[in-house]
Amino acid sequence: MRKRLENKFKMILTVLQILSDREELWKTNVPMKMAVTELNKGKGKAEKLIQKQEMLKKPSGDAKLNQKKLVTDLLLPIIGAISAWAADTNNEELKQKFSLSKKNLLKGREMVVVERLLGILDMITPYTESLIPYGITKEMITECYSAIMLFKVMLPKSREKQKVLKTVTEQLKNEIDDCVVTLEERIDKMMLNYKMPQPDFYTEYTNARIIGGWEKKEENN
Repeated sequence: MRKRLENKFKMILTVLQILSDREELWKTNVPMKMAVTELNKGKGKAEKLIQKQEMLKKPSGDAKLNQKKLVTDLLLPIIGAISAWAADTNNEELKQKFSLSKKNLLKGREMVVVERLLGILDMITPYTESLIPYGITKEMITECYSAIMLFKVMLPKSREKQKVLKTVTEQLKNEIDDCVVTLEERIDKMMLNYKMPQPDFYTEYTNARIIGGWEKKEENN
């Protein structure tokens, strides 16, 4: 993560910690509570993207194994659902295609496994609507596809690594920028209500916001 972006994220973490420590002062303020909740959600999304970014830059053996396990955990229920649907509809051909064990799924070299998993998911996708009653949603299939692609780019000599890394970096920047907008357009404005009655809280908050440019904006106003 670039230094400027890293500083912004550190600022967001610090601000959230201060708000958490002083929650008794603002917890009855509904708009404030909604804005802080949104900021926390954005922080969580950014943390996941940072983890993904680090995995892509320097994937360890453990990281690859964990991602492989995640892929399996996401795909097996989908395979189970389509197998059940095939049985319920007396579709023997489809039932045979998806009569797969975990061992069969992961057999062979890693790149071979990836291509196999992607192929299986491609075969399943046209039946997405039919799988809804079996607890499988389009979002679950999309999540599984993303997990497989992440595992793929973690493999040695993956041509797609830089492309995916660039996408993740851009997503991280956008997520952090959205958090800053929440601060600038909502929380910063509502914090003015605490400047006189709660000066210590206000000072802690504004000091934490200096990295994000609060001090400069106040001087210019």
